[in-house]
Amino acid sequence: MPEIQRRLAAILAADVVGFTRLMEAHEEGTYARLAQLRKEVLDPGVAAQHGRIIKNTGDGFLATFDTAREATRCALSLQEALATTSAGVAADQRISFRMGLNAADIIVEHDDVFGEGVNIAARLQTYAPAGGVVVSGAVAEQLGTDFDVNMVDLGDLRLRNIRRPVRVYALHPHQQPARLVGEEPRGAEPRPSIAVLPFRMNLANPDEMYFADGVVDDIIRGLAGLKELFVVSRGSSLGFGGRISTCAR
Repeated sequence: MPEIQRRLAAILAADVVGFTRLMEAHEEGTYARLAQLRKEVLDPGVAAQHGRIIKNTGDGFLATFDTAREATRCALSLQEALATTSAGVAADQRISFRMGLNAADIIVEHDDVFGEGVNIAARLQTYAPAGGVVVSGAVAEQLGTDFDVNMVDLGDLRLRNIRRPVRVYALHPHQQPARLVGEEPRGAEPRPSIAVLPFRMNLANPDEMYFADGVVDDIIRGLAGLKELFVVSRGSSLGFGGRISTCAR
């Protein structure tokens, strides 16, 4: 077995919003615009923050950085540059990204990276709005209180195929007002939000409530694997316990 190389890194995972729809409607144009964005915005933007693009995934990319601050500055600056560059493009042809950041100890190869930390970054980006950035609690902790950004706590989210919940924060530059959970910026591709609320149980033995809680956890875990939905964390809906039945909005 070859020796395994590990190191601490910040991982940036990005994905094009509605890529399948864009390719179906404007295949050659989408491909050309994405290639141009990679050359003129993405590659130079990552390099400017001392990052390295590990691989392009067709509809996104994966990059690593030495520090969480460099990765965060990169993600925010890329989103700003992408918004400026795409401002003149028709809304149905506009390319926008969701971005997720995590900080972890990862396995490093010459041209690839592996590990749970990488998987978490990839899962996190699905919770970002179009043109937005979300980060794990590990990244938020390293940013500290002096980093020039607003953070909205999304709670502990259950990510697909990740057993333990992950604390997640949405980032907004100070010049942009923080949005409510699940609220999309004007003109962005809408994504429905859903909250699973605790069951209202009429049980003779209150100790059996754990069964209802387990069902709620299972439902949230299953829905969290759907990229098309924004799933509100269980912690955000605990206050409704005993008052209302499971519903969605």
